[in-house]
Amino acid sequence: MRRLLLPAALLLAVLGAAAVLWPSWTGRTRASPRAPPRADDPTRAGPAAGAATADATGGAGASGEEDSVSPRVRGVVTGPTGELWGARVVACRAGTGEVLAEAHTNPDGAYSVELEAGVAFDLAVDPLDLTGLLPWRREGVMLRPGEELAVDVALEAGVQVRGRLTDENGDPVPGIVLRAVPEDPSAPATVSPGSRAAALAKSNGEGRFLLRSLEPVRYVLDILDAGWMFPKPVSVAAGGPDLDLVVVPGLRVELVVRDIETGDPVPAFTVRATSGELVLEAAGRDGAFSTRIRWPGQLPPRERWAAARRVSVDVAAPGLEQLPSSTYGPDQVVWMCPVRERNTTIHVSFDGGDPYVGELLVTIKSKSSGAAGVVRFERDPKEGAFRGALPWGDWEVTITAAGVYGTEPYSGEARAGPGLDASLEVTLPGGGTIVFFPPPGAERAIAVLQGLSGKTSSGGQVIAFTRGSIERSFAVSREGARVGGIPPGTYQIGVRRMAGAAPGEFRATTWIREITIDAKSIEEITLPE
Repeated sequence: MRRLLLPAALLLAVLGAAAVLWPSWTGRTRASPRAPPRADDPTRAGPAAGAATADATGGAGASGEEDSVSPRVRGVVTGPTGELWGARVVACRAGTGEVLAEAHTNPDGAYSVELEAGVAFDLAVDPLDLTGLLPWRREGVMLRPGEELAVDVALEAGVQVRGRLTDENGDPVPGIVLRAVPEDPSAPATVSPGSRAAALAKSNGEGRFLLRSLEPVRYVLDILDAGWMFPKPVSVAAGGPDLDLVVVPGLRVELVVRDIETGDPVPAFTVRATSGELVLEAAGRDGAFSTRIRWPGQLPPRERWAAARRVSVDVAAPGLEQLPSSTYGPDQVVWMCPVRERNTTIHVSFDGGDPYVGELLVTIKSKSSGAAGVVRFERDPKEGAFRGALPWGDWEVTITAAGVYGTEPYSGEARAGPGLDASLEVTLPGGGTIVFFPPPGAERAIAVLQGLSGKTSSGGQVIAFTRGSIERSFAVSREGARVGGIPPGTYQIGVRRMAGAAPGEFRATTWIREITIDAKSIEEITLPE
């Protein structure tokens, strides 16, 4: 037995010595593992302030093999209770916000994103709001080829704003969307970089709301739903006691009023805001106007929305007139034009020489500032043309003939100034004419004209009609509406009656007859009741 043990022991000793001496025999050394440099390592140097780059002594980073490997950012995201699962990690191109790469943390809180070398990017972590944690952000990061940067992120807990919304009767108001914006948006974040964004919340069936992930600073609360407002501005300290807030039916109106020729704010003006039977008149100064329109009583939600979308605003100032706009919205710029003599003439006629006698919609856009508005042009019966006053300057002009079927708007240019009398010539395609009249005893109606295309059999006989691609509707007043420029063909005529008192609310179209038009047709049609 002893003879067998001695050779075995000798063999083990020889193998152990070989393992120790083998690296020196082969001329190789084993590199000890080295952890990748941390993003907050003070010894790291970057080409620009705030940019993190690879260590200049990164060893194998200079090899051709590593140059072909895309750099990577990896790390672990944690919160106050440990690793955070499901947080969104996104890298955006610095300066533009273009998303370069994104990932979500796994159950261990780990993430990894692959990026392009030499591209500056911002790294952000979004806890997706459900945790109540503050988002995190680092700007100006840049990686070298093959570099692997470890960025571990510890998210801080945010504070909350919570409370209840009620109306003036003390009843809860559900479904209102609230927004919290820092009262001083220019102040730096006190807890976490990138946590200055607004927070949103919606009141539940009991009127309660909860705004999460806020910094311990003051916030301004705003209502995003049309038809509701706070009676006065609301400023709250995040993290404070629960709030009991009263909301009232109404609308906030904010305007910026400027001179379209100079771009300067109008120093003094008056505003007349109208919504249904409610009329508000107030003054503004230095181009700024902000007020709140409160509707009397409690309007149902449908009526609040309708009223909010029907607010019309008229602005008056000495020596200035308002350029109408096709839409109204918060923070709208209202452009004012100096009152001058009508200096522009627009001649509009059909191909063939017949004059156009309908209405014109003339929209102008400044070639220098981009300011845009609608200019009123009225038809001069003596001249057979339309005359109006363009503000001084160079303008892109778009002219739409309201009483013409299927015509593309005219686009051109015009210049107005001292001693300049601009003149534009617009020729409309010729065709037939239909004069619509409203139903007997009616003040107004909507006429609808739908082109039809024929389907023919092999014998050339028309056997069926289908609707074409152009359907136009025309407002018909008590005096009637003249529609010209109708290409020869077969058309379907319909009427669309008003469904209620609110503008823009109509019933479905009722088709009443078909009609054939040629180039010289002049038809008069009274719409049925």
